[in-house]
Amino acid sequence: MVKRAIVRAFCLRIVLLNTLFFLCCLFGPAPLYAQTCPFSKCHIQLGGASKYDASLKWWLKTPDCDATKWVVLYPDPPNTDNQRLLSASLTADGTPASGASIRELSPYQRAVLMINFDANDQTRHSIATFGHYSIALAPRQLVPGAGPELGSPLAAGDRQLYLSSSGLLDYRSSSFQHWLQSEELLRRANESDMDFAWRVFSKIRALYVYNYDSAQDRHASQLCSTNRTDCGGLSIMFASTLRNSGIPARTLFGRHTTSDKAPGDVRTTYGAAHVISEFYQPEVGWIPVEMSGAVSRKDADPLRFFGRDPGNLVTLHYDTDLQVDTILFGQSLVEYLQCPTFWVRGHGTTDNWSAQILWQITKN
Repeated sequence: MVKRAIVRAFCLRIVLLNTLFFLCCLFGPAPLYAQTCPFSKCHIQLGGASKYDASLKWWLKTPDCDATKWVVLYPDPPNTDNQRLLSASLTADGTPASGASIRELSPYQRAVLMINFDANDQTRHSIATFGHYSIALAPRQLVPGAGPELGSPLAAGDRQLYLSSSGLLDYRSSSFQHWLQSEELLRRANESDMDFAWRVFSKIRALYVYNYDSAQDRHASQLCSTNRTDCGGLSIMFASTLRNSGIPARTLFGRHTTSDKAPGDVRTTYGAAHVISEFYQPEVGWIPVEMSGAVSRKDADPLRFFGRDPGNLVTLHYDTDLQVDTILFGQSLVEYLQCPTFWVRGHGTTDNWSAQILWQITKN
């Protein structure tokens, strides 16, 4: 009798749990990705700006190459809604040469710092280069209600750039289009820009897990076939999905306002490097989205990562696929430039090159 009573109690408990689950599914809150954005009317609130002095130090060794000429490329940070570049310079040990700010050759025409110099006995097999930046950063927060307008309609050329399917943001690929269809991430009739952006943010947050792989192919057309990627990949997926539905969006490649503890191998570590994304609303301006934080902290309030930028990221450049005149070898594609890159002329090979990088930043 005791055993039968236990069995009956256990069965009753299962029935009650199943019933409770059914009622929650029927009457409980909808999944996050099915809800509308909490803000129907909103604006970006900027906080007070802080000034930072930063240095990006890079040590390169090419033991099997006897160099005669070096060309090194560094980022030249842009001005944004919450970032102002006060100064930037680039120098190299063993040479009086200094870097110049030039424009890369893609439609973006992004600024970069380039230094080129003849090798000498000190720089035949290794070089040390130093980028120095002075930058003002302000936090920003999306808050409900009308406010001072930071935005206005984008110029036609800028709008075209931030809607384009190019480079890693290749959203017109058949694989990405299939993914959009299967995940129901096409914009619905009468769905506002803000509601669609929230739905995309929430769906990617639900689908993906964070995983850093330095060798990962971060084309949107490849990332849609996996559910594991890093801050760059997640930002590319978000921006690509919004662009496909006619909302200007972009990725911000940069470095945190925290210093590296020690020099790191550029091929295996990312240090303070980070990527976020933004989308544009004419009456609001650029609205920040921190996809990797949202994916990594699924237990946290999503509004910590949607429309909030604590002002702790130095943006080094927008988007991907810079086209650079290398001086030595014609045009070359650089997918992203959080770390410097180089070209060298000389004798031998660069197959065994190695490099270390150190990002140091202080708040004034």
